Amino acid sequence: MVRRAPVTPIAPLAVVAVRTILLLAIPASAVVHQPQGRTLSPSGPRYAFMLAAIFVLTYPGSTGSAAEPTVELLWSGIYSVEEERRIEDPGSLAGWHWLTSGAKLELETTHIPARLGIRFGIAFVFRGDKDATIDCQVLWRFPPTTNPDSHTTMTERTVQHSETVDVAAVSGHLFVYEWGLVPGTYVVELWLRGTKLISKSYEVFLP
Repeated sequence: MVRRAPVTPIAPLAVVAVRTILLLAIPASAVVHQPQGRTLSPSGPRYAFMLAAIFVLTYPGSTGSAAEPTVELLWSGIYSVEEERRIEDPGSLAGWHWLTSGAKLELETTHIPARLGIRFGIAFVFRGDKDATIDCQVLWRFPPTTNPDSHTTMTERTVQHSETVDVAAVSGHLFVYEWGLVPGTYVVELWLRGTKLISKSYEVFLP
């Protein structure tokens, strides 16, 4: 699945600067180059044509823009990881989250048993300009779940991601505590600049 990501509108003055650099794709000295030994008069028709060309290329309403990034869903379901590290996270229901690496899909499914140690979610990758960084958000929605120690109840959680183009990323849900084994519908969504790019839902059941 490939979805095209939106491009955030840029203020007119910023568009002029950006399009001058990206659309011309050549240094300013090349644009105003004149043959050796000749004088280019500011009032001449050639000079006027050059200004008109630059105006068209840099005017905010003209066509053309940087390539839009796309996103590809690599897999969805139950997965395992090679390494994991616990990171303090006051914004989460448990008060921490796992930083993982080496994710591997074990079973492509939308039916998830509510069992301790089960980890499920999505893997995705952005495509676009090489080595570009994409700031996005992953939203998880789940049935009301209460932490008995903090007496906090949550039904959703948004996590900020900063992903590199062509590098796979994973977002998942892990059952760690008995109080977290809540059956129902769990949904994960990937958002970029106000647009939802990916949405996957899972039905968690008591085995």
